[in-house]
Amino acid sequence: MTGTSSSPQERFGDRALDYARFRPLYPPGIIHTLASRCGLKEGVRVADVGSGTGIFSRLLLETGASVYGVEPNAPMRCAAELDLAVMGRFISVKGSAEATGLADGSVSLVCCAQAFHWFDVDRAKAEFRRILRPGGECALIWNSLSASSAFARGYNRIEEEFGTDYQEVKARRRAADEAIPLFFGRSSDFADHNHGVG
Repeated sequence: MTGTSSSPQERFGDRALDYARFRPLYPPGIIHTLASRCGLKEGVRVADVGSGTGIFSRLLLETGASVYGVEPNAPMRCAAELDLAVMGRFISVKGSAEATGLADGSVSLVCCAQAFHWFDVDRAKAEFRRILRPGGECALIWNSLSASSAFARGYNRIEEEFGTDYQEVKARRRAADEAIPLFFGRSSDFADHNHGVG
């Protein structure tokens, strides 16, 4: 894994096309969960924050929702624009979790797929509260390998051997896991306004 950077604005810039081709897709069941628990449906406005090349945005668009793909990385954002332009209802936004560029109360749902561990949690929380309508929802989503599978163990060995910043990313993910309860308001008032799907 070459050309890595700890900055989300730069990290995947030299690998956007490979990312779009080889990044695992998300199971369709997540859309059913978002529909039943977060009101995802045709016409709803969604912010896909850290949208990358648009892998998760595509699933959201297939429901008939309008999607703001918020992405700081220019090559990743460009790949999403090229791929999703034909679908309509995709609005590409140069922005980040901490400064989306979206208007106050402009979306009913914020989704973050495989991206939360790159955020400044406190600033992202404030920004999501700002852009969500009253009663809006926030969903943090990951594709996670089963730790007990042989594939997962092999994949982990490859990451450890060839990942140039594997330990840094692993630490980020661990910190993000620990931040989720606070983010969703077990020790704050975020949950008074917004509910999450972990």
